[in-house]
Amino acid sequence: MIAAKVEIKGMDDVLRTLNAAPKEMKAVARKSMTAAAKATTKEMHAKTPPRWRELCGWRVSLNRRTGRIQARLGYYNTGKKKSKKAYDQDKAFDWFKAYWSNYGTLNHRDPKHVFKRPIKPSHYAAASRRLKWVKGIKPKHFYEHARNGWENTFLSAFRAHFDANYEKAFQK
Repeated sequence: MIAAKVEIKGMDDVLRTLNAAPKEMKAVARKSMTAAAKATTKEMHAKTPPRWRELCGWRVSLNRRTGRIQARLGYYNTGKKKSKKAYDQDKAFDWFKAYWSNYGTLNHRDPKHVFKRPIKPSHYAAASRRLKWVKGIKPKHFYEHARNGWENTFLSAFRAHFDANYEKAFQK
């Protein structure tokens, strides 16, 4: 058998790129998901009633066990005061007020939504304080309206950011 030696110029660079690609691609994908989440949250922010706009937020995280990148969008109770308006004084309770406004309370509860707890019966102390609120708040469903069409916004923003930045990962 005749031994032959073949040398490809730049092979070290190719091997280094292939070894580094998954790590770098994961970073580009995470940054793209962050850009997409920001764009989607901005659109959701515009569709949300002004009273609840400060609750709009996003989270992008990497699951260490599976290695998957996750993006979450919605209304978050950060517990941080963002403005000086009078109704923001009770910042920890603000998310619950938005929840009740969206899904309704007492007799006006949204029948499609699954509530964790039933309405407290009349022998509770809370029932005696709700004499004028027997009917409750009517559901407004502003969250469903705000998230309508989020998939298209997220995917288009993700693709645009990924296409603009994936070549930078190979240049490192």
